[in-house]
Amino acid sequence: MARTEKQKVEKPLIDGITRLGGKCHKFECPGRVGAPDRIVIMPHGKIIFVELKTLEGRLSPMQMVWRDELIGLGCDWRCLSSREEVQEFVREMEAHVTSKVRH
Repeated sequence: MARTEKQKVEKPLIDGITRLGGKCHKFECPGRVGAPDRIVIMPHGKIIFVELKTLEGRLSPMQMVWRDELIGLGCDWRCLSSREEVQEFVREMEAHVTSKVRH
């Protein structure tokens, strides 16, 4: 993903998650390619691995391996390809945080 295109999706993700009290860290795994771009850590222990793509972007074979491994381990893994998808994801995380506060 071109840097400016990635920033159009990445910045709203970081800002939205931070606003909700979560963390949105760059995720790297030295020595292994294809790792998700971000790890989102929300209040109450919810953790989501996030891959960012453009609308035309496709997962590489190694990104598919990561996806399958993480999902196979029971992890939450997402691929977000637009500002609208990021906004929907942030709304979902807001509902998660709100529901945990009420209970």
